[in-house]
Amino acid sequence: MSAQGRKSVLWWAALERCWLDREAPPALAARYRAMQYNAVARAIWWCSLSTGIIAVLLAVWFWELVGAPLMTLWLGYHLLEIAWHVSLSVRYWRDRGTPAARKTASRLDIWLLAGSLAVGGALLGLMCGYVFGPGTEISRLLIVGVVAAFVPCGAWQFTSLPQVAIAWVASVCVALAASLLAWYGLEYLLLVFLLMLLATFCVGAILVTSYLFLEALRAQTQIDQQRQTLSLLLHDFEENASDWLWETDKDGRLRYIPAKLAEVLNKTVDELQAVPFPVALRQVQVANPNRRVNEAVEKLMQALQVGKPFKGVLVPVSTSGRMRWWSITGKPLVDGDGKLEGWRGVGSDVTDAQEREQEMVRLANVDTVTGLANRHQFNTQLASHFALRGVVSPCSLILLDLDNFKAVNDSLGHAAGDFLLREVARLLTTALQPGELIARLGGDEFAIIVPRALTREEGLAYGNTLLAALTPPLSLNGMQIKVQASVGVGLAPLDADDADHLLKFSDLALYAAKASGRNTVRSFIKEMDTQAQRKLTILQDLEAGLARQEFLIHFQPQADFAQGRLTGFEALVRWQHPSRGLIPPGEFIPLAEESGLIVPLGNWVMHEACRQAAAWPHAIKLAVNVSARQFANSDVVALVQSALGQSGLPPARLEVELTESALVEDGQSTRQALQRLRELGVRVVLDDFGTGYSSLSYLRSFPLDEIKIDRSFVQPIGGAAPDAQAQVIVRTINELAHALNLTTTAEGVETQLQWDALRRLGCDQAQGYLLAKPMPGRELAEFIRRWNAIKGVTGGQRGVFPPVT
Repeated sequence: MSAQGRKSVLWWAALERCWLDREAPPALAARYRAMQYNAVARAIWWCSLSTGIIAVLLAVWFWELVGAPLMTLWLGYHLLEIAWHVSLSVRYWRDRGTPAARKTASRLDIWLLAGSLAVGGALLGLMCGYVFGPGTEISRLLIVGVVAAFVPCGAWQFTSLPQVAIAWVASVCVALAASLLAWYGLEYLLLVFLLMLLATFCVGAILVTSYLFLEALRAQTQIDQQRQTLSLLLHDFEENASDWLWETDKDGRLRYIPAKLAEVLNKTVDELQAVPFPVALRQVQVANPNRRVNEAVEKLMQALQVGKPFKGVLVPVSTSGRMRWWSITGKPLVDGDGKLEGWRGVGSDVTDAQEREQEMVRLANVDTVTGLANRHQFNTQLASHFALRGVVSPCSLILLDLDNFKAVNDSLGHAAGDFLLREVARLLTTALQPGELIARLGGDEFAIIVPRALTREEGLAYGNTLLAALTPPLSLNGMQIKVQASVGVGLAPLDADDADHLLKFSDLALYAAKASGRNTVRSFIKEMDTQAQRKLTILQDLEAGLARQEFLIHFQPQADFAQGRLTGFEALVRWQHPSRGLIPPGEFIPLAEESGLIVPLGNWVMHEACRQAAAWPHAIKLAVNVSARQFANSDVVALVQSALGQSGLPPARLEVELTESALVEDGQSTRQALQRLRELGVRVVLDDFGTGYSSLSYLRSFPLDEIKIDRSFVQPIGGAAPDAQAQVIVRTINELAHALNLTTTAEGVETQLQWDALRRLGCDQAQGYLLAKPMPGRELAEFIRRWNAIKGVTGGQRGVFPPVT
């Protein structure tokens, strides 16, 4: 391209910035264009109607001078153009705020509008020039007035679309100037000069105003994005925290009502907004003879009436038949004159803390004896049904285990646990029939021997009867405790012909009840024993498999979105069992975690992956997962140092991936370990981001370098109907990560549409089947060679994805 051509391109690009944002994504640029178009359509009816009136007046005034045929054609075009413009405006006002409203405007729409105005303006200019010479002084003054008024007004009217505005100004002025020079020579040269000066000023004003309009659109977009981010953060806070925000007007009526508050109060938003906040609390206030309890809401109302900040006012409320304690904190909102405009504050559910405080008082006076049969009596009674060889006295065994009893025992103490066990024993005893035995086997496990044969349906019904007996909340000194349990049922001789197997099968049914969601009943079926045997076999083979080196590592590639450059591989362990073949990780990894074998297995993966990665090109990194159990039961820092030292892999090429569960179990020690890893030069990656209940807090409090966006957010993106909410979440995660100097990797990228969408949303790297499935280490060299070859063909262009399979 010549120097003159380059200057023209630069000049046009600079001019185009007045109405076009080339840095905006295509969808956003299209939205800007639609808003610019709608700004014209919104008010074009007024300009068109005024133009029509002036056109009719001019036609009447100059009818005889121009002649009926030409004037009829001229007036007809203007009236058709006006009708079209008015229809655009009517359609805008009719459809605004509805799904039918114009959300996009093509460049063709804009240029059609500009073309119609250019033709109309040229006809107006030619007609004015034609009648200017032979007209009277009054006619000339009329023409000058019309042009002087219409040109700037039209420029202002269409300024959001400078193409249209400039087409109008230029067509009128150029046509008029050309006609004056062509028909009258230099007689009106001064008028032509003034006309060109007017056009120049109008064009300059159009470009400046259009640029300001575009800047306003950009600013509004930023505000909308910030509002979405704040809304997401607030939603995350309200969903994952026990606190909630509240805000009232000066009359005490709630202006901001969290969904959690409405749910707890069991009221709709309209019901909460209809009465002042203290009145809504009074409606659910606990009726209690305790004077301190009854005075709580009165204290809150007094604080609101005084108009001074208050903190930690405890208010008892009754929700779903249960008493809960709220701690209310608030401060007044005042205007510039010091007048009260409302209140804003935070509410916290402190029920657990209040119940623990009351439990401590109660535990000092509780008898710990249940009065039930012990394990020895239970074993004797159960064995009696199988005393005669080959003869089984029909019976049914029901095992009952309290849900989350360990949490109660650990948090409230053994005395509270023993009291709970005693109350449960009392309730269960009331549900028994004569001749049935109930025993406490240990901990929170109870057993009931029914000395008769039950069918499967009867056994399940019996278990549900026990759960129903536990439904009434346990009460002590006004406090209520809700008990839930899981129940397993075994039948003899239907399921077993000896006591040991009956106990084993009932226990398997109990385990199935807990695994299916707790607070439910399950009866033994043979598949439970088969699954238990398979689990035990795999667990036994795990340790032997480690010794026999049956495990291998597959690697899945990662690439950046910017240039499609291969950045690294994630190490994924596989188990090549000698008889069962390749066992999926989902089948043995949970067992390894449960048994603690994940620690030696994870150590082997770290050493072997580093050893293989040392032979890769220096620009390619290695990512290795480290489980929560490894952080809890081993020295991960020493493991990494050993693996790096033996393999010779530089620390900067290693990424340690961990999930939020590793941060939850022992946050302080994990934070220290991660800090030491970063000091070594190792990168720290938070895996499966977004699936935990407190993900955002970890980004601030733990030393991290990268987060991996969970595949559950990636899968809905792309395709014929992309999930808009998922796109907002992914965009927000990227903006938040980049604000904290963290890079992002999208997991589970399987389609080109997902790749394109994630790149537009700001993700840094991708991992998934679109790049390649996990592969053995021996295939990596050829994979890297083919990848680089294809990348070389594409030229490394931005946004081009190398289609390596």
